[in-house]
Amino acid sequence: MSTAQKRRTRAALVLVLVGVLLAPVALVVTWTRGLVVDTDRYLATIGPLASDPHVQAAVTDALTAAILDAADLEQRIGDATSALAAGDLPPRVAATLGSLEGPLVDAADGFVRRTVSDVVTSDRFADLWVEANQRVHEQLVATLRGDPDARFQIDEQGHLVVQLNSATEAVRQELVARGFTIVEQIPTRDLTFAVVDSQDLTPLQGAYRWLDVLGTWLPWLVLALVVGALVLAADRWRVVFVGGVWLAVALLLLAAGLVVGRQVYLGQMPDASVDSGAAAAVYAQVIHQVAVAALIGAAVGIIAAVIAWLVRRRRARSAPAPA
Repeated sequence: MSTAQKRRTRAALVLVLVGVLLAPVALVVTWTRGLVVDTDRYLATIGPLASDPHVQAAVTDALTAAILDAADLEQRIGDATSALAAGDLPPRVAATLGSLEGPLVDAADGFVRRTVSDVVTSDRFADLWVEANQRVHEQLVATLRGDPDARFQIDEQGHLVVQLNSATEAVRQELVARGFTIVEQIPTRDLTFAVVDSQDLTPLQGAYRWLDVLGTWLPWLVLALVVGALVLAADRWRVVFVGGVWLAVALLLLAAGLVVGRQVYLGQMPDASVDSGAAAAVYAQVIHQVAVAALIGAAVGIIAAVIAWLVRRRRARSAPAPA
């Protein structure tokens, strides 16, 4: 190989290294852009959470607590048993009524929870979940784009939340249908489910335009660098080998970073307003696609490196010995 060819190959190695090291950045930016600006992709990512046991349990707890708090069943049952006991009843009967107060409250609580669970685990809730997330995502996109009329819901703990009032109404209707008509007398309360810490949105809002540009063009830049390296190189299989190895390393580090990021994400939730199991489920669902893409890309890099190594080894063996 001549000196000029060696220089071309070295330059090609620089290009391919820059390209493969930018590949994880391009993957994350492109994935983030799609999740942020594309409502359909967002719903495809978040929608399956409606059937996740941790999310269902968290929503069931929240709905049950909201209904029981509004109904104040303990006070109502206490008033009823006291009124009955105050009547002209034998002492033994009055005492029995007093002892039944706790079991009656527990039975009513259990009935409400079972009804809520039936609604939350139904297909109806899955539809309500998608509708609620569609509304909040459309408003979020409008906010990031600077629409002055856009409004998205932030709770007191600083979380971006999804309004689940439609789910609350569905539970009320189901309770009434099952004969628990007391819920008709209580006011409807807003119920929300935290999706993400709103502090994470502040830098995203400021960088939205850059995110849109980089998410569109960075993958093409990576592709151009790799293709340019292959065109420039005199020893293309060496470039493929080096590029494949570094691509695999970079994407495996990205996948490992996503695993570590889960612990960091959960560790930054000191308050009890977000169920840890539900938060972990949301994180896993959101990063699933980028993690799979990183592992597939790493596998492609390893395969390319192995093929390049085998080809170069065979060529080295078949090359004529120097005179």
